[in-house]
Amino acid sequence: MLPFFHSYGYFVYLGNALWNGSHTLCIPKFDGDLFLNSIRRHRPTGLHLVPPLMSLINNAKDFGRKELEWVEIAWIGAAPAGKTLISALSDKIGKDYYFVEGYGMTELSPREMSNHSYNFQFCETKIITKLDPPPLV
Repeated sequence: MLPFFHSYGYFVYLGNALWNGSHTLCIPKFDGDLFLNSIRRHRPTGLHLVPPLMSLINNAKDFGRKELEWVEIAWIGAAPAGKTLISALSDKIGKDYYFVEGYGMTELSPREMSNHSYNFQFCETKIITKLDPPPLV
């Protein structure tokens, strides 16, 4: 659900998928129900999300641990997610998973900083918000 005209969708999502040989699902337009049903059907192990998509998942009444049982990692970008959204997503996932939040802009192509991949088993009471610059920055 990340647009390819945005650096997060193009470089981070599509570029990583090509680099790693990952299965990638492209949806022709934004449709919240189609997005949620695609997660149900394809059972992704990794989710590339932005805060509005986190809200969509968090607020979906019939969407929870069963639909997210395959998730091992969630990458968040394009805007700060904040503690409330992150905690709600963690409650929905309901198990240990890796969480990565990044900051960047198109002019930086695309990432300036991101946190390390943190396992939420160790982050239950605190949300990691410190962003570390990548090497050579």
